[in-house]
Amino acid sequence: MMPKKIKKHGEENAVHVRLDSPLPLRKGMLSTVLDAANMLSVYEDVVNLRKRRSEIINSMASTISSVHKELKKLGNEYLPQLPAGEYKAEHELKRIAPEVLVIHEEAHDDEIERLKAEIAEIDRKLKNI
Repeated sequence: MMPKKIKKHGEENAVHVRLDSPLPLRKGMLSTVLDAANMLSVYEDVVNLRKRRSEIINSMASTISSVHKELKKLGNEYLPQLPAGEYKAEHELKRIAPEVLVIHEEAHDDEIERLKAEIAEIDRKLKNI
């Protein structure tokens, strides 16, 4: 009896294929590999930009918080304080009524009559031709 062959997991048999025109296929594969490499470099740039953006945002946040602290110190030490009840607005806001647009119907009707007469005159000239 012949011993049975045991296949190991992941072991595959090689398959050989003959191509009629391998050069265009190779060219296409190489261009695809180059495109993939370019996309990976662009992706790496995007990742670096995101990382840099987060670093800049964090540094800006710390700078803004320090500016707020300094402004509070400045306000408490050097600027006069207004009592809450004495503040009054210098100018009161007044409500202005919107203008109403009045349409004169007589002028509108006169314009329509004039245009109708002009159309009738043009029709008369066309019939005479």
